[in-house]
Amino acid sequence: MGKSVLATQIAECLARDKRIPPFDDRQTPALEPKKVLYIDFELDRAQFRQRYAVIGEDGVTLEDKYEMSPNFLRGEDYWDGNMIEGYYSFTDMLLQDFDNRIADHDVQILIIDNLSFLTPGTIANATVAFKLMHQLQKLKKSREISILIVAHTPKSLRHGPLTEQDLQGSGDLVKVADSIFAIGRSRLSPDLRYLKQIKCRSGRIEYGEDNVAVYRLAKFDLAAQLGTKVADATSSENFLGFDFLASESEEGHFALRRRYSTGSTVKRTKRSGRIGRAKRLASEGRSLSEIALLLGIGKSTAKRYVNDA
Repeated sequence: MGKSVLATQIAECLARDKRIPPFDDRQTPALEPKKVLYIDFELDRAQFRQRYAVIGEDGVTLEDKYEMSPNFLRGEDYWDGNMIEGYYSFTDMLLQDFDNRIADHDVQILIIDNLSFLTPGTIANATVAFKLMHQLQKLKKSREISILIVAHTPKSLRHGPLTEQDLQGSGDLVKVADSIFAIGRSRLSPDLRYLKQIKCRSGRIEYGEDNVAVYRLAKFDLAAQLGTKVADATSSENFLGFDFLASESEEGHFALRRRYSTGSTVKRTKRSGRIGRAKRLASEGRSLSEIALLLGIGKSTAKRYVNDA
């Protein structure tokens, strides 16, 4: 899906005082570089390096590695399975270690990837997860930091827009979190994702179902996008991340309901909807290549849709 990929990109951008498009077009004060601690329970060091480098022709050699900001601190789990004296809970022991690292490195933002690793053996236990969220809230207040938690969602056959019900642990976790956003997988193309705000305690929802941010999940030149590339350096697609394409309605991306439709009706509905979206994207100045990617169709088909009378 790309949760870890996006979390890493957010961490890198915050460490370099940059915003991810389309959130970089707002009239707000400039950011300052933040010290970010990224706790990674998903990848080991070798796997992480592969994501942020160009893979050589031999499929093994890593070339032109992306250089993360010095403010980006990444930690891995090296627990040997033994409890430290005085601790009776893995989670309590880990939270204390977080607190120590935050103090040692003057961390301003903590990113935990992901929630299930903090509650081993109780992934589906909403009560344990709810208690953990309260402990993290205390850590946030005592250290005056911001915390981003990556959480898995259970696989669902439900069709339709993303909602709070898609969140693992559901209701109780939603109550504790200040803000929630979800990643949706677009039905239009395997490499398309979209971001949708689910909750925003301190403000209004700007990226709801009528205005989700659509991205291409791929390796691209993040340094050039952020304006941090060294002068005269060659272009290098060495950062696996979310490359922004457009902001549009969520409806065109989630799976269609088919229960009461015949095959021919569904096909006509999909084609009609795509023609309308193609025309709208063209009116916004999008190229045929961008329209084709967003709609999951060929460039020639995109041209035909745009010119459809």
